[in-house]
Amino acid sequence: MRPHSSSNQTCLLARINIGHYMLSAAIITLFIMMLISLFSGLYFLFHDSSKKHRLLTSLKLRILLAVLLCGLTLYGFMSGQITPKAPWSSHSSPTQNT
Repeated sequence: MRPHSSSNQTCLLARINIGHYMLSAAIITLFIMMLISLFSGLYFLFHDSSKKHRLLTSLKLRILLAVLLCGLTLYGFMSGQITPKAPWSSHSSPTQNT
């Protein structure tokens, strides 16, 4: 008889779910930050006539955010926290083996 086996499994599942939601929240946050950087760069392109290089800084920030977003997405796929759910994906349905 193994004591507390169900509680250990529940605790592990809770940690996995929390990690999944934190990864999803980080990816969504990075994506929103990229959009903000994109529109601020557009604003600086049309309205900034000074030589402060704010457009270039916005581009550098957007590139950094894109690299971080790709890295987090790749980490999510490699760790199994993000799974493909597309209809044409091989992981989408367990009834494809029939």
